[in-house]
Amino acid sequence: MALNSLVIKNESGSDQLIRDLGVVVANNGSETYDQLEDIRLALMSEDLRQMAKNQVLVLNDGQQDIPYTQVDEFIISFDTGSSQVTGPTGCQGPTGCGQTGCTGPTGPTGPTGPTGVGVTGPTGNTGPHGDTGPHGDTGPQGSTGGQGYTGPTGPTGPSGSGSGGGSSSILISCGGESEPFFDTSLESYEVVHKIPFPGTSSFGTPSSVLYTMERTHANGTTYCRLYDDTNGNLISEVTLSTGPADTVKIITDGSPSNWPAAAAVLSLEIKHMDNGLGRIYAALIM
Repeated sequence: MALNSLVIKNESGSDQLIRDLGVVVANNGSETYDQLEDIRLALMSEDLRQMAKNQVLVLNDGQQDIPYTQVDEFIISFDTGSSQVTGPTGCQGPTGCGQTGCTGPTGPTGPTGPTGVGVTGPTGNTGPHGDTGPHGDTGPQGSTGGQGYTGPTGPTGPSGSGSGGGSSSILISCGGESEPFFDTSLESYEVVHKIPFPGTSSFGTPSSVLYTMERTHANGTTYCRLYDDTNGNLISEVTLSTGPADTVKIITDGSPSNWPAAAAVLSLEIKHMDNGLGRIYAALIM
């Protein structure tokens, strides 16, 4: 049989792989072969033969579907152009007696044997994955933003006074008050304000410390001091003895010492020694 077209149809409900052909037939799709060599190779597939016989795939000769019960006959009858198998020689007729007998009829030629279908070898293993390429170079550094505008220069403090030219009278002020009330006494110093001090190497050495104090309780003695928290040194300390309440007192310490040369944190601290109830206010000017 001369076959001009071979169609492999898939109506199984899912995609089907013909392993020894390496072909996938999509569900409700088909594969068509119209070249003689391609048809011959397809019909040599053992996997295709079995899938057609098991009704997984359907073979079509270009005009009609081949019933699954006739798949083998269809494949055998395909004329691949190769030499057919010669049927067996018919039986020799008997020799006549006395005279040459008639030659017996030639026996029928046996059917052509099926063309063998070789099994395609398994697909080779996939080669190893290639190495990852090197990491790309880092992009160039972005441009640095422009410098911000310089703020205006602050006002210069008044010139210092005092002997020897080593003192300063630059003005710094701060203020604070004790916790809402002291009852009986504040027997230890309480911090009412923290002061960042830049150090005498850049600020100069203040020659005096001016304290202003007010208290709501008239009795007892109130102490006020300036303490170097960073280095643990006492810089200045003054005392306000008994006096009227709610009156602002100004006390100057003209001999402060132990000023830190480098930047440090100073504390304005107060305490009160006496029974009573009240509040202390204090401020500091250097």
